[in-house]
Amino acid sequence: MAANHSLIMIEATGELVGDPMEVKIFEFGEFRLNQSNADPNVIFGFESQRGQSGQVFRRFEFDSDVQRMSVVCKSNSTGKCNVLAKGSPEMMLTIMRPDSIPRNYNEVLKEYASTGFRVLAIASKPISESKMMTMNRAEA
Repeated sequence: MAANHSLIMIEATGELVGDPMEVKIFEFGEFRLNQSNADPNVIFGFESQRGQSGQVFRRFEFDSDVQRMSVVCKSNSTGKCNVLAKGSPEMMLTIMRPDSIPRNYNEVLKEYASTGFRVLAIASKPISESKMMTMNRAEA
């Protein structure tokens, strides 16, 4: 969740600006946003006090037609590249591998939604570094 968001940081104040839920998730994980990077292909970097860090190379903003957003990122510690997606639980079901969906997915969704929580589903998939800059939203 440190990578899959649309947050920006106001340089003068250090304030994170964006969806309030995304801000809270980012802060809860004790991450720091790094918007200045020597690599022009990097949209932003992130790091935590626990040594986790990475870089986002592509961002497919939230699209109401597909009810999700996704990013293409690389972990600094493992060197692995991934697509990270989040979106409506119903729409995410259509793109996730059936064997990766928890058995109680629908029950948990119904429980949280019925109590008024905002529910998002998240998914990831590994990709090769060579595909990072060329894949489109549908491939991601």
